[in-house]
Amino acid sequence: MRGCHVTARLVAGVRARVAQGVTLGLGACLLLAGMGRLSLPAYAQGQSSAPKIGVVDFQRVIERSIAGKQAYEQLKAIFNDKQQIIQTRQEALQKLRDELERRGPLMAAAVRREREETFQKEGRELRRLVADSRDDMRREENDTNLRLAREIMQISRGLGERLGFTIILEAKESIVYFTKAIDLTEQVTVAYDRMKEEAANKPPQKPAAPPTKSKPGQK
Repeated sequence: MRGCHVTARLVAGVRARVAQGVTLGLGACLLLAGMGRLSLPAYAQGQSSAPKIGVVDFQRVIERSIAGKQAYEQLKAIFNDKQQIIQTRQEALQKLRDELERRGPLMAAAVRREREETFQKEGRELRRLVADSRDDMRREENDTNLRLAREIMQISRGLGERLGFTIILEAKESIVYFTKAIDLTEQVTVAYDRMKEEAANKPPQKPAAPPTKSKPGQK
């Protein structure tokens, strides 16, 4: 079985898609459901019933589920905030450049040198800000992808066990063709939304009361 390389492949593409307003996507490895009691040699020797196979398109679950849409909107908001900060710094740096070009020859040498040093310093800080923002977005995207992947895999496994599936595959994982009859994407999306809704409506647990200290002389 190949490793979980689909998520890494889609993460690489999501960075450009976030800026363009395209929905977040991710993939996953093969999802095994109900294989704990079965063995491949048993199938090789002959099994009375055919294996029950399902397929889930993780990309579509993300695009259609409430949690996936919210995750994309959160990433987009973070990206826009960082972009706005960078744009403001760029505009301030451009104003300083324009001032040096227009008035530089008329400035006293000490004043011009001080403005040029400020310009160089602001330029270095802006480059560092851009690099840090890019790294922050990469971490946010990776963390979001991993969280969504774990949650959708959990839903898919639960659905597979409940409906008696032998194996559930991710649709983008080198599957050339499959019929709609084994497509579980819509069921997984509905179950995912239900799980999130139930978690949101669940009352918070009250913290446990601290143990009562016994008074001197009491047991």
